[in-house]
Amino acid sequence: MSDGSRLPPGVDEHDISTRKIWIWYKIKCWVRKLLFLPATREIGVLADMVWQLHQEAEAVLGKRVKGVAASSPDRVRLTRYEIKDILDYLWLEDLVGDRKKVFFDQLFSMAAATAGYSDGLCPSYTDAYKCEKEEHQLPSRWILQLDFSHQSLSGAMDLKGTARHLWADAEFVDFALGADHRPHEDDSAEQEYWDKLEARIREFVESNHRPEKLYLTGEDATEPRFLEVVRNALADLTSPPVLEVLNHTVSIGSADIFQFATSMGAAEFAKRRQEGMANCLLPEQCRGKAPERNTEL
Repeated sequence: MSDGSRLPPGVDEHDISTRKIWIWYKIKCWVRKLLFLPATREIGVLADMVWQLHQEAEAVLGKRVKGVAASSPDRVRLTRYEIKDILDYLWLEDLVGDRKKVFFDQLFSMAAATAGYSDGLCPSYTDAYKCEKEEHQLPSRWILQLDFSHQSLSGAMDLKGTARHLWADAEFVDFALGADHRPHEDDSAEQEYWDKLEARIREFVESNHRPEKLYLTGEDATEPRFLEVVRNALADLTSPPVLEVLNHTVSIGSADIFQFATSMGAAEFAKRRQEGMANCLLPEQCRGKAPERNTEL
């Protein structure tokens, strides 16, 4: 809808005759939340995923985690209302969303990955106006993100200067090309798998723009054969400097970045939120004033 919420099946925002369906849907969600249930079944599934990650994070840190910085895939684009429903059910604070919308109120995976690579970020983020000027001077480039995980191969492309740019201009996801679908016992079947993966990447890039920057993400992004396929797929579709990232994937540090880039980026945005990025309500109220800092997590 125009307010950013997702319409349930059978509802047309411009058809007044479907308004009853919308009202009844909202009432059911509200009642479920009053009963301490997920707003919808779909929200329940997503909440369970977030809760499992939350429990693992607490086990690793040895501390109670009360806030979450969540990014959603560009292909799915969970709305801020859906994120709120998930976190309300789990009694967790959203460290990214903000009703004031001074800079942004949603975070998607490509933007988070950009920040995870320490790209597209202003140095003076506690000063809203300084940050805006610094980001205005950042060069815009066509960025290609390729994510290779156990479950899927996905890609996103967008013209970005700042990491705060909301969602990707184009994206795809192919669940048949995840690393878990790679045949290991049949050489010919394995070669066919890699050929399909290379063709899918080429098809996506050829239907969009010549990439000027490449980000790799996902737990399988350092697989040597995958890197070879990416190099072959992009050899004539971009310039050699763009492919230099493929030469620096052997170190443990790079592997960590590929696997956790979106998480690192979301954490960076959450830190900036807490340190003052969102405390400026309106331009005329903030100009020349240092924003109050909120460091409570």
